[in-house]
Amino acid sequence: MNLIEQRNYCLNLMKTVKACFLSTINQSGFPEIRAMLNLRNSGVYPKLSEVFEKHDEDFPVYLTTNSASQKVRQINNNSHISIYYCDPDVFQGTMIAGKAEIVDDISLKKELWQADWNVYYPGGPNDPDYTIIRFKPDYVKAYGNLNTFTINLKEK
Repeated sequence: MNLIEQRNYCLNLMKTVKACFLSTINQSGFPEIRAMLNLRNSGVYPKLSEVFEKHDEDFPVYLTTNSASQKVRQINNNSHISIYYCDPDVFQGTMIAGKAEIVDDISLKKELWQADWNVYYPGGPNDPDYTIIRFKPDYVKAYGNLNTFTINLKEK
């Protein structure tokens, strides 16, 4: 696969799997992994496709969480994270790694907001418990079709 095919392979997986798995480092130095809503899934979040469509080169990810969550504390303590997207039925996976940041930008919160999130954040996009994690990966590792490859995103 050439670089364009590798990127498309990863992006397709990121756009189609239902969940992604976030790994952070806890205060004891151990990884903690949990399933997260995959906002890049264009079937589940079609209006968010516009947010990501200009980012086929740098693979940014946005995740939502509660402001008081362990994830937020862990990222504030150690911003190095990884996110894994996989389709176990066909043995395909993409792991992205780099640094995350906690974002409190109200315009971004409104851009990402989904009406059915009121159950988690009754105050809507202005709810103080609604937090965005922005992730800009340094590299991508992928597996599929009996092949592995790595894309270094920091070479640009």
